[in-house]
This record gives sequence, structure tokens and C-alpha cells, in this order.
Amino acid sequence: MSVTKIETGQSSSCFDVSIINTSVHQSAKNHSTIKRYFVKYETNSEFFKNELKVSNAASKIKLSPKLIYTDQNWLVNEFIEAESLDKVFSHIKNKIEIAIELMKQCHTLDVSIPEFNFSEIITHIIKSKSFSVSQVKHIKFVLDVISTIENKPQNKPLVCHGDVNFSNIMTLNNKAWLVDFECACLAEKEYDLAMFMAINFLNADEQAYTVTCYEKLKSPDNIKVDQKKLAQYLSYAYLINGLWYFDKAQGLQGSEMTGFHNLAVQQLTQFDKRNPENTVLSQLFT
Repeated sequence: MSVTKIETGQSSSCFDVSIINTSVHQSAKNHSTIKRYFVKYETNSEFFKNELKVSNAASKIKLSPKLIYTDQNWLVNEFIEAESLDKVFSHIKNKIEIAIELMKQCHTLDVSIPEFNFSEIITHIIKSKSFSVSQVKHIKFVLDVISTIENKPQNKPLVCHGDVNFSNIMTLNNKAWLVDFECACLAEKEYDLAMFMAINFLNADEQAYTVTCYEKLKSPDNIKVDQKKLAQYLSYAYLINGLWYFDKAQGLQGSEMTGFHNLAVQQLTQFDKRNPENTVLSQLFT
């Protein structure tokens, strides 16, 4: 057995595990086959429990790789030697089309998981020791000032992936899979669309094309995208991503730390542009 830790792009401990099976045929010759698995270990049982539910449902409709085994701390998927969409040389519109098709499939899943709660997510992130007293104070002020979306969604909440980053989409031979459901929650479709736009740094034209693609496909709730809600969720997405990237950067060194810190500033700068009354937020993290 061979075990290799996957170092890049993961927030949990993940491994590439290869197992060699050797069998003896009637010809007395040994025949070996290698099976590879993607293995994830997680200690946050409450969040992981939700991820397991969605991963299981997604695997059943082949939205994600085949699920092999799960328990309270472990998730094992079939390992697919595919390339993540962020590394594929293709026009951005093609990537958007692939991502939205997968997102739509995710929105059809029937799983009981918690609903999206913006304040709870931000409060959880800033509990980290990465943030100074002054940063936490200003973030809490921002939470009180920015416009809020009604706690109870007007539209039917759907199973949202919450992180349809191009790096969470694997492609091979014209087939694509969506992976990493740790941010999944019940929310309005506008939330998933906004997070997709923010995390992939889509410009205005690309964001408009995203909405067009989504509306072309049959929507699970049969309701067009609400542009006002989408704009509000975009603010939420930029803030969540910016704070998450900043927190992630503090546990790294060298170029990795710089890379995540730059991502944090970019996301928070976009938040400031959408909320001019809070323009000092990104400056607190430079």
C-alpha cells in the first residue's frame, strides 16, 4: 500500500492511497492490479456529517466520484486521475458552462442539512486567533451595517455546494465531477451563484454569462435568478472568502502565505467596492 498526502488546495487532511492486489491465475502467473482512493480525514464531526450526507447523495447520481466508505471521521472516494478545471486550457465560457451544469445537478439533491447562516459563518471564522482585536471589532461593525437578506429565504432553499471553485471540478474525457462538499448548505440558488462568481474572480460580463447559463437550464425551483438577491449574496461571498483566505494564510509561510494573503485582499477589495461605506475593511488586512 502506498499513501501520499495531498498538500495543495485542501482544508482537511487528504491522501492519495494506492492498494496493490495480487492474484494467482491458473497459469501460475501473478496478476497485479492497483486501486487508488481519495481519502479524507476530518475531526470537525458536525460539519463533516453534513458533507458525508451530500457526498453520498452526489455519488448516487454520479455527480461526484464513487463513494467507497464513510464513518464519523473518514471519507473514501474512488480516485479519478482527472485534471481540475482550473488547470484545463479552455475558454472561460466553456468552464462556466461545465460548472453551472454540475451546480444545477447539485441543486436537485434531496438532503437534510443546515440552512445558510451568514452571521454564524463570519462569527465562526473570526474566532480564530488570526484576527486582531481591532479587526474583529470592525468586522462586527460591518455585520451590523451591511444590508441583510431575510433570515427565511423567499424562494425554496436548495442543496448548494457553497464552493464551486474551478479547482473543485475534475474533468476527464468530456466527463466532469464535482468534489469537496464541506461547504454545502441549504440556501437560495443566488447564494451558490454568488459564491461561484466570487471564488473564481469572474468579471461583470462573466457573471452575466453565468446567470444566462443557469437560466437556460431547467431550474429546480423554476424561478429566474433574482438580481437584487444575487448582488447581496455577492457581498456576503466576498467577505466570507476574504476572511477565510486571511485566516488560512496565517498558518502558512513564504510564497504560500503571500498567495493566500493576496487572495484575501482581492476578495475584501471587491467587498469594499460593493459597500463603499466600509472601504477601510480591505485596508485592515494589507
